[in-house]
Amino acid sequence: MGKKRPPTLQLDPELARLSIGLKLASQFRLWVVSRHLNRDETGSGKVAKKEFFAALRNFGIKYSRQHRRRLLNSGERLFWNEDKNYLYIRSSQHVARELTQLAIDNNPALLSNRAGVIEVYISPAGSLEQWEANIYASWLDHRENPTIARETLEGLFGRTPETLRRWEQDR
Repeated sequence: MGKKRPPTLQLDPELARLSIGLKLASQFRLWVVSRHLNRDETGSGKVAKKEFFAALRNFGIKYSRQHRRRLLNSGERLFWNEDKNYLYIRSSQHVARELTQLAIDNNPALLSNRAGVIEVYISPAGSLEQWEANIYASWLDHRENPTIARETLEGLFGRTPETLRRWEQDR
């Protein structure tokens, strides 16, 4: 019997790429999981934190309580709003608009491609490096494995050539 594949979640590969370049991939992953829960449950735009934390464990996303709190705080108003019991998930349009503005302000080289493309499925499981490598692979796949200069990829992802090569070897 083969190895069980981790579950996959939908995401916009251009928006995901932008989150990597802006060093917001951890928060983006939490947003993707929360969107998934919202799609599966009520679709109300809110997710109970208790269910959200259980889903993170089920997806194999292992953060300490303190780190999870830091990520939730740093994603506030960009990816979600929260109260004591719920996360109120921000729309894809809001997140795209905000990440685009952050890129304009901090790293315009990230903006050569627009968010809002057909969503792809990837696994959120594993380390942050695995998550980013999966996003990179899904972006290349979505773009039908283009012939593209490494320097261009560096600009699009905000990562060094060594990191990109490691992602290519690992994924």
